[in-house]
Amino acid sequence: SYIFGQGADVSVIAGNVEINKNNAGVRGVRIKGNYIVEFNNATLVLGVVEGNVIIRGNNAVIAETVVLGNIEISGNNTVLVGNYVKGNIEITGKNTRCDNNRAFVDANDDKLYQPGEEGTVLTCGG
Repeated sequence: SYIFGQGADVSVIAGNVEINKNNAGVRGVRIKGNYIVEFNNATLVLGVVEGNVIIRGNNAVIAETVVLGNIEISGNNTVLVGNYVKGNIEITGKNTRCDNNRAFVDANDDKLYQPGEEGTVLTCGG
Protein backbone atom coordinates (compact mmCIF):
# COMPACT_ATOMS: atom_id res chain seq x y z
CA SER A 1 0.00 0.00 0.00
CA TYR A 2 1.14 3.52 -0.74
CA ILE A 3 0.11 6.95 0.47
CA PHE A 4 0.39 9.57 -2.27
CA GLY A 5 0.11 13.18 -1.17
CA GLN A 6 -0.07 16.37 -3.18
CA GLY A 7 3.12 17.75 -1.61
CA ALA A 8 4.40 18.32 1.90
CA ASP A 9 2.95 21.83 2.02
CA VAL A 10 -0.57 20.51 1.27
CA SER A 11 -0.88 16.89 2.45
CA VAL A 12 -0.30 16.53 6.20
CA ILE A 13 -0.52 13.47 8.46
CA ALA A 14 -0.97 14.64 12.06
CA GLY A 15 0.84 11.86 13.88
CA ASN A 16 3.15 8.91 13.38
CA VAL A 17 3.19 6.77 10.26
CA GLU A 18 3.96 3.12 10.99
CA ILE A 19 4.72 0.80 8.07
CA ASN A 20 3.56 -2.61 9.27
CA LYS A 21 3.63 -4.60 6.02
CA ASN A 22 6.08 -5.26 3.19
CA ASN A 23 6.19 -3.14 0.02
CA ALA A 24 4.57 0.03 1.37
CA GLY A 25 5.49 3.66 1.06
CA VAL A 26 4.73 7.33 1.42
CA ARG A 27 5.23 10.05 -1.18
CA GLY A 28 4.66 13.79 -1.09
CA VAL A 29 3.38 14.29 2.47
CA ARG A 30 4.33 16.01 5.72
CA ILE A 31 4.37 13.69 8.73
CA LYS A 32 3.97 15.60 12.00
CA GLY A 33 5.34 12.64 14.01
CA ASN A 34 7.74 9.79 13.30
CA TYR A 35 8.01 7.55 10.24
CA ILE A 36 8.54 4.02 11.56
CA VAL A 37 9.31 1.01 9.35
CA GLU A 38 8.99 -2.47 10.84
CA PHE A 39 8.85 -4.46 7.58
CA ASN A 40 10.75 -4.68 4.27
CA ASN A 41 10.88 -2.71 1.01
CA ALA A 42 9.43 0.55 2.33
CA THR A 43 9.87 3.95 0.67
CA LEU A 44 9.65 7.56 1.76
CA VAL A 45 10.03 10.12 -1.03
CA LEU A 46 9.57 13.88 -1.46
CA GLY A 47 8.27 14.49 2.06
CA VAL A 48 8.90 16.17 5.37
CA VAL A 49 9.14 14.28 8.66
CA GLU A 50 8.94 16.51 11.72
CA GLY A 51 9.99 13.66 14.03
CA ASN A 52 12.42 10.79 13.50
CA VAL A 53 12.74 8.31 10.66
CA ILE A 54 13.16 4.86 12.25
CA ILE A 55 14.02 1.98 9.92
CA ARG A 56 13.92 -1.50 11.45
CA GLY A 57 13.02 -3.39 8.26
CA ASN A 58 15.31 -4.18 5.34
CA ASN A 59 15.65 -2.67 1.84
CA ALA A 60 14.14 0.74 2.65
CA VAL A 61 14.63 3.80 0.44
CA ILE A 62 14.46 7.35 1.82
CA ALA A 63 14.90 10.00 -0.90
CA GLU A 64 14.53 13.76 -1.28
CA THR A 65 13.01 14.11 2.19
CA VAL A 66 13.51 16.73 4.91
CA VAL A 67 13.94 15.11 8.34
CA LEU A 68 13.75 17.44 11.33
CA GLY A 69 14.70 14.68 13.78
CA ASN A 70 17.15 11.80 13.43
CA ILE A 71 17.37 8.97 10.96
CA GLU A 72 17.83 5.73 12.93
CA ILE A 73 18.60 2.62 10.89
CA SER A 74 18.83 -0.87 12.38
CA GLY A 75 17.63 -2.69 9.24
CA ASN A 76 19.92 -3.75 6.40
CA ASN A 77 20.36 -2.50 2.83
CA THR A 78 18.84 0.96 3.36
CA VAL A 79 19.37 3.62 0.68
CA LEU A 80 19.44 7.32 1.63
CA VAL A 81 19.55 9.76 -1.31
CA GLY A 82 19.28 13.54 -1.41
CA ASN A 83 17.85 14.07 2.08
CA TYR A 84 18.21 17.09 4.36
CA VAL A 85 18.62 16.02 8.00
CA LYS A 86 18.47 18.41 10.96
CA GLY A 87 19.40 15.68 13.46
CA ASN A 88 21.83 12.80 13.12
CA ILE A 89 22.06 9.65 11.02
CA GLU A 90 22.50 6.69 13.38
CA ILE A 91 23.22 3.31 11.77
CA THR A 92 23.49 -0.11 13.36
CA GLY A 93 22.27 -2.08 10.31
CA LYS A 94 24.49 -3.27 7.47
CA ASN A 95 25.03 -2.18 3.86
CA THR A 96 23.52 1.30 4.15
CA ARG A 97 24.18 3.31 0.99
CA CYS A 98 24.17 7.10 0.95
CA ASP A 99 24.42 9.75 -1.71
CA ASN A 100 24.15 13.53 -1.39
CA ASN A 101 22.54 13.74 2.06
CA ARG A 102 23.15 17.03 3.82
CA ALA A 103 22.84 18.46 7.29
CA PHE A 104 20.76 21.59 7.60
CA VAL A 105 19.89 24.24 10.14
CA ASP A 106 16.31 25.47 10.13
CA ALA A 107 17.41 29.07 10.59
CA ASN A 108 13.91 30.57 10.37
CA ASP A 109 12.22 27.63 12.21
CA ASP A 110 9.67 27.10 9.42
CA LYS A 111 10.13 23.30 9.46
CA LEU A 112 11.25 23.38 5.82
CA TYR A 113 14.58 23.31 4.06
CA GLN A 114 15.31 26.65 2.41
CA PRO A 115 18.27 27.39 0.13
CA GLY A 116 21.15 28.63 2.25
CA GLU A 117 20.26 26.44 5.25
CA GLU A 118 22.32 23.47 4.10
CA GLY A 119 25.32 22.27 6.01
CA THR A 120 27.92 19.63 5.40
CA VAL A 121 27.48 16.45 3.38
CA LEU A 122 26.53 13.59 5.71
CA THR A 123 28.19 10.22 5.37
CA CYS A 124 26.91 6.79 6.29
CA GLY A 125 28.57 3.70 7.59
CA GLY A 126 27.04 0.44 8.69
